[in-house]
Amino acid sequence: MVIHRRHAQLLKIAGEKGIKFSDVEGDDINYLDQLDKMGLIELDEEGVFAPTYSGALLTETIESAPEFGGLPLEEWDEDFRFIGSEIISMLHTAYLAQGRTGAIFEKELAERGFSSDGKLTPIAYSVIELFEKAHPRLVISRELADYLRKMPPGPGYRKHLPAGKHILLELEGMRLLSFSIPRSDIYSLSGLGQQLRAAIIHSAPAYEVIIDERILKAFLNGNYRDLPEFDKLVAMAFVKPDGELLTAGRHLIPAARIYFEGPITVNPSVDLQLFDICALKCLEELEAKGEIPTEEAVADLIKKNFKLENINVRKHLYRLVAARLADICFGGDEECFRLTDWGREACEDQKRERPIPAHAVKSITLTRMEYTAPEYDWFIKGEKAGLTGNGYPSKSGLLYARIASNARRIPFIDGTAASALRLIPLTRGIYVEELRALWKEKDDLDDVLSGLDAALVVDLLPGGALVLTEVGKLIKRAIQGCPESTQYPVTPALALLVSRLGDHLEKGTEFTEALKKTEKELGFPSKYVENLVLAARRCRYLSARNLTQNGKYLREATKLLAEIREIWEEIAV
Repeated sequence: MVIHRRHAQLLKIAGEKGIKFSDVEGDDINYLDQLDKMGLIELDEEGVFAPTYSGALLTETIESAPEFGGLPLEEWDEDFRFIGSEIISMLHTAYLAQGRTGAIFEKELAERGFSSDGKLTPIAYSVIELFEKAHPRLVISRELADYLRKMPPGPGYRKHLPAGKHILLELEGMRLLSFSIPRSDIYSLSGLGQQLRAAIIHSAPAYEVIIDERILKAFLNGNYRDLPEFDKLVAMAFVKPDGELLTAGRHLIPAARIYFEGPITVNPSVDLQLFDICALKCLEELEAKGEIPTEEAVADLIKKNFKLENINVRKHLYRLVAARLADICFGGDEECFRLTDWGREACEDQKRERPIPAHAVKSITLTRMEYTAPEYDWFIKGEKAGLTGNGYPSKSGLLYARIASNARRIPFIDGTAASALRLIPLTRGIYVEELRALWKEKDDLDDVLSGLDAALVVDLLPGGALVLTEVGKLIKRAIQGCPESTQYPVTPALALLVSRLGDHLEKGTEFTEALKKTEKELGFPSKYVENLVLAARRCRYLSARNLTQNGKYLREATKLLAEIREIWEEIAV
């Protein structure tokens, strides 16, 4: 959604007396078309444009803005963005932080009347409501298709976008294009925009209208063969004559899911610190030599290859396991580690050794949402890590985005991460700078939060705020009875044991028998399981014969985390 001065003026006129289509002159037809596609006006049977519910609410909001310190409509510059994707992103972040606005974007919201004294105003909530209720129309003309075909999908610098004022407004109005907060200097196509662009690139645009809602609906339902224009779909290379999907058609299915079922809301990431990478490479070397990859063997190799001592090797091995770059295995009763296929791909990529922070990966995955482009700092981190460049995700960027979107994570929380979780409110967002003022640990807070974000425990938001995810809320509850001195409140093996044991206990299996079944299913040695049970009792996940309430929270978090996926059709660069 994007509102400039002329949009607002026409919306007001439409509300007061309607606008006859036959009376429209000049550039106004473009602005009215954009308002129509935003779901703010509609053309009735008599050929008159009138506001929708969201459009009428927006007019009221614009008229009320001066009461809350916002600029009156008559003082707007022609290209003043009263609403844009970046404004919606700011409002979303502030809403999750219980209506408190962050320092990064307070000024932008205040000049629109959306913020006062650091809090959202009533009209800000009106904008949030009208945005959620307005469902944009989708029509991809040949002109739009040609523009999408030649533009890089992002993330990239706005100044590098091909010229086309009304095309950009149209794309943003249909929620296909987003800009970054606070100054819109970075752009990206949304998840819907990226999938439509991919479909267009692989198609042969032979008609004036390439894609519309009816075509998308047919691909979603699988009945596109029944469309009267099926021959056109064949001619445009969406499907074969026998109805088999071609690449262009396959991209229309996730596009249709996003459009009809709702936008992508998961922002997955990967966080690889330098010590993680050292451990990853040592596992690869030990595997190549046929040696048993124990914690001690990895520590010795790190000391030899990287001249590093006194690092917590176990922590970094567990981080790899939790991210599904490594698995736990056993040499007798001893805990060992081996690379997964994801881990081997990451090792190959890390021939150019560099850290991969969560923000860098989110500069790609975040763009798949409805109205969010990565803020400038995230974008720079992505470029520095070699994950993006020239307006495209790189091969490395696609790899880490793929891992982030598909890996079946397992919980891992060390003592420092637990300290951070104890400071984060359970049901509202908090700004990182507020958290920093409370932070007493020696570890760098940004590194800790990056790890928690990659673990899908917190969600780092544009504008400097964060919230607990549903998994994070469960884990925060689970560790509340764990002694604060515990080095590892949750390890991957402990989480798996509690989850699987709980499955059997829930079925009424006697505790000893349930433990035997769990041991067999997980393939853990008996002594190893005994130690896990002791740890579970110390952390108050287990009582004498059953899971405690905290244990049930951990079990639920483990199951939920394993189920989280981002449904996404991979787009070749």
